[in-house]
Amino acid sequence: MTLSIVRHRVNRWDKELQRITIMLDDDLTDELDRMIVGQGYRNRSEAIRDFIRASMQQAAQKIGEGSHRH
Repeated sequence: MTLSIVRHRVNRWDKELQRITIMLDDDLTDELDRMIVGQGYRNRSEAIRDFIRASMQQAAQKIGEGSHRH
């Protein structure tokens, strides 16, 4: 998987969005598309935003749980 950030801002829904470019292999793309259809997303961008948010929340929870250990 390759990720590159393109500094191109788009104003949508009263939010500034940045366009990023990712490259995925065919198998991962197919799996992503199946998940998008299965979960009722309108497009890849919407799904990927939600997947990233969920992953970031999960990571933040793990960090928070780790900081409570003594």
